[in-house]
Amino acid sequence: MKLNYVILLSLLVLSGAFAQSYRTCKADRNFVKPDYGRALKQYKKLYKKNNTNELRLKVAECYRMLDSLEQAADWYKLAVNSGRVEAQYVYNYGQVLRMLGRYSDAKVQFERYNVLEPGKNGEILALSCDLVDKFKKDSARYSITPVSFNSESDDFSALQYEDGLIYASSRYDKKKDLYDWYSKPSYYDLYFAKSQSSPTDSAGNNAVALKGRINSYFHEGPGALTDSASTMYFTSSRRSAGTKRVDKKGFLHFQIYSARKSRKGKWKHIKCFPHNSRHYSLGHPTISADGSRMIFTSNLAGGYGGFDLYICYREENKWGKPINLGSKVNSPGNEMFPRFGPDNKLYFASDGQMGLGGFDLYVSTETQEGWGSVTNLGYPINTRFDDFSLELTSGNTGYFSSNRKGGKGMDDIYYVTVSAGKEEKEKTFAQADTGMILLVGNIVNPMNDKAEGGVDVTLVDKLTNTSEKTKTDADGYFSFEVAPESIYELKMFKDSLSNKNLDFNTLGVDGGDTITFSDIIIEGILLKDIYYGYNEYKILPTAYPILDSIVAMMKEKPEVTVDIGGHTDCRGSFAYNLELSWKRANAAQEYLVSKGISANRITLSAFGEQHILNKCRDGVQCTEEQHRVNRRTVLKILKPVGF
Repeated sequence: MKLNYVILLSLLVLSGAFAQSYRTCKADRNFVKPDYGRALKQYKKLYKKNNTNELRLKVAECYRMLDSLEQAADWYKLAVNSGRVEAQYVYNYGQVLRMLGRYSDAKVQFERYNVLEPGKNGEILALSCDLVDKFKKDSARYSITPVSFNSESDDFSALQYEDGLIYASSRYDKKKDLYDWYSKPSYYDLYFAKSQSSPTDSAGNNAVALKGRINSYFHEGPGALTDSASTMYFTSSRRSAGTKRVDKKGFLHFQIYSARKSRKGKWKHIKCFPHNSRHYSLGHPTISADGSRMIFTSNLAGGYGGFDLYICYREENKWGKPINLGSKVNSPGNEMFPRFGPDNKLYFASDGQMGLGGFDLYVSTETQEGWGSVTNLGYPINTRFDDFSLELTSGNTGYFSSNRKGGKGMDDIYYVTVSAGKEEKEKTFAQADTGMILLVGNIVNPMNDKAEGGVDVTLVDKLTNTSEKTKTDADGYFSFEVAPESIYELKMFKDSLSNKNLDFNTLGVDGGDTITFSDIIIEGILLKDIYYGYNEYKILPTAYPILDSIVAMMKEKPEVTVDIGGHTDCRGSFAYNLELSWKRANAAQEYLVSKGISANRITLSAFGEQHILNKCRDGVQCTEEQHRVNRRTVLKILKPVGF
């Protein structure tokens, strides 16, 4: 599907943000037209005279939109290595590398993106680069064949209709006044191909545009049929009567329309979806079997990423307000091409979730709390290219679209079947069920090897940025329900014990399974009773009992080592405080050594004023008691490590 389709959903038809330094240049005008081929030639000509990083990035962007990924990667690399680059270009570079199958290089760029834009999906995409093999589980069970009616242009988003398929295509139509991205026609219309003896044997040469007024002089794309197949909701860039085609920034937004089929088979009575607006795009509608719900993609303000999935409920013959499907489905990237399956699950494409590259296909199951966490459908339905728009014809057959290599055109439609294994009666697309996984763990105290009750345990879902909390029971146990194909972090804390964080994922783990973490050890003891006078580093007698307990534990457990970290308040110079914190750590070490503990089992760390616990930083007025909190020593148990 090339990422240009994302651009198409909010097409910039006037000069905009991309054209800042060269606003009057023809290259910028061609880029936003969009005519990437001509823009590329002009940018490269300009680059010979003025080899700026801005022009390097513009050349890279043109190559990316033209699907010339190797060339795009070369120009991104040149730009990234030549100077500071905005986060979005680093992200685009990572996506290009991932689509080229260069996962280790892509990981570096996603990690860089995560530094520039923390809290988005950089960390998730970086991790997915290490987990490619896990997405290839059960790959031999899929059979994929291109359909015969693919053209040399774009063909995508198949939809079952009567005895064939409706789909979107940019194949040549001499009736339209076309502009050119790739030296060939690029307006999309809706077509019909009649099925022949098999799903892959259709009358490709006889594919015909839908009759009636449904196709216009602009773009028509993915749609959905009502249960009776008498009404179609579809995507279009046509102008609604009485409205302007573009917003104030020059963006032409796609919208949803409906058409009714006449007795003669013509699609007429075009109506505007009530929530259309020239301020944002809506598209790719799908209708539930009972006709009561519509899910579509939109870049409505307030979403989680670029394009999110929204749902509308039909009440009293009207469509209610759009509701975002939430962070378990939507990511900081783009979620598009939703489709209700015959199993009532939601299938959709995303470029912001864990996957192989480009757009991957995912499935989500609806629960009482809403749509649940998503599952990647895996290889070879998903590849490092764009894979999208899955239309299921049964539990184990369907059509999807892809721009993978070996196709007839740019985007092609493929027929897919999934077969059962030896021990299974049937295999379906959603076999890797989105049922929950049970996570069980127990925590022990390294001081006495006993279960540690009352520990605060927080489960953080890194894909959805949501969290749950619990406490360990008297036997040190805790449990959560976690979703398949997700990434989590466990945070454990108890007063008098330092934090313990644990990262894990559920890739390749089936719903209904159990994950067990046994004897988790919180590796630190905070000696919060060790206080110091201002500018002092001698340990006070009140800390001796705590240090003596450490000595007893280390003598009983010869495998244990400790790290002693010294800290100061903010007063004094940075260098002075660093030296003072070293002296405080060293004082604690000397005490342990004096009690018979080998210095080889002790490491020292000096942090100075780098880890202030309260507001008392430079320039902030604080009481002496508030400053005293920051003058502390922390001992961390380094061995035995956890699991």
